[in-house]
Amino acid sequence: MHQPTYQQRIDALRQTKIEHTAIKRRVEGFRDSDDKGNIPWLEPIPFKAVPNHASGGSYGARSIGANFRAWLEAHPAYIHPMSALAGAWISAPLGVGGWRPEDRPVHLYPLHKKYNLQFTGIGAQNHLGPDLRIGLTLGWGGLLKKIHTYRDLNQPAPGSEMADFYAGEEDMVIGIQHWIAHHVDAARAQASIETDPFIRQNLIEIADMNAWLVEHPPRTLREACQLLAWFQSVDSMWATAGAMGQLDELLRPYYEADRAIVGASSSTFRPFNVHLDDYDE
Repeated sequence: MHQPTYQQRIDALRQTKIEHTAIKRRVEGFRDSDDKGNIPWLEPIPFKAVPNHASGGSYGARSIGANFRAWLEAHPAYIHPMSALAGAWISAPLGVGGWRPEDRPVHLYPLHKKYNLQFTGIGAQNHLGPDLRIGLTLGWGGLLKKIHTYRDLNQPAPGSEMADFYAGEEDMVIGIQHWIAHHVDAARAQASIETDPFIRQNLIEIADMNAWLVEHPPRTLREACQLLAWFQSVDSMWATAGAMGQLDELLRPYYEADRAIVGASSSTFRPFNVHLDDYDE
């Protein structure tokens, strides 16, 4: 295959999206809501949440973090051969999070019914705009180091709510790192049997890029987009969220840094980090 144009790659991605939508409509039926961007997956995923409540649910930072880590480690790898990035999400892990039965506002249910309130906002999905510069500056390894640093500094008592918080945060980040590493292995395995030179090279670049991102912050625009794609997928699994702020300004430094080295070989990277003193480790 000759090297495809950007438009040809976009067309291929769009065609896959059309096919995925048709599968979701066939399997799930009509859905009067946003398409969240998840891909259909018809095979069983080897995951079952470990509950910590008599209701059979998983609640609290420690339990949610441990279960989400297990979900990410079981979550299949997905790489489209025409995409510059790896990864896509399938669904939220069933039985993880939400409100404990004893915390639900049952005393308000009659009022909700009276006024036909279908969406009360209580326990609703989050649509927040997190400061993604923190993740772009530290990377997943830096975030994990920050969790360890402040856990050591605060020395939470075993079994305390603070100890559970740090344990849950640690499991979440490690789960993401393992999920990324799984895609590195998948990309390299696909590249080893791919006969098309363009697709093989793209898979190799995806593998190398994500091998770096397991621990380190992004250095290029492509790496920054990939980190945001991982965040977006996990955020969507948790609460079908997705607000990422003003992307043009968030990514501008990486774009400008790449422009400054136009002409360098594709294997040459210029180390680059946005300097944010407030987020220094």
